[in-house]
Amino acid sequence: MKKNFKVVLSIFVLLILLGLLSYLFFAIFKDKHPFIISKLEVSFSDVDRAVVNEDFTLSKEDIKPYTFSIINKEKIDTKYKVILVDNSENKNSIDRSDLKYELVLNGSVINTGQLSKIRDNVLDVRTISKNSTNRYQVKIWLDSDRHFENITYTYSIKVVS
Repeated sequence: MKKNFKVVLSIFVLLILLGLLSYLFFAIFKDKHPFIISKLEVSFSDVDRAVVNEDFTLSKEDIKPYTFSIINKEKIDTKYKVILVDNSENKNSIDRSDLKYELVLNGSVINTGQLSKIRDNVLDVRTISKNSTNRYQVKIWLDSDRHFENITYTYSIKVVS
């Protein structure tokens, strides 16, 4: 009788352990990519945004902004950086010290200043809540009344998490 009880108890404990392991396996691998902690989707208005000679005659309000959105489709909050990438490689490129910028997040200005004073090209560091969207606009314009001809400044935005 005691032997049968031990066998039944052992089988019962084994079934419970098997059930727990099955649930653990399901919980870990239920997503397609179980080891990706977060998934940000980024959409841009343009691949590159060139600030050219014609734009330097416009006021800050008249310049068309470079727009992009960051969407967090995961179930957890995610930290990310918005980085300005210089794409100006020609000799007619204007120096960053002659340019100002404005960064707008969800309709509110969050940063403005001299383009040359951005540390490590990082425009913004932020945590985005789960299942939410952050919409950005970037404007870059000439900081002085000097006249420039045949110059460009080309940049793009990179988002890293």
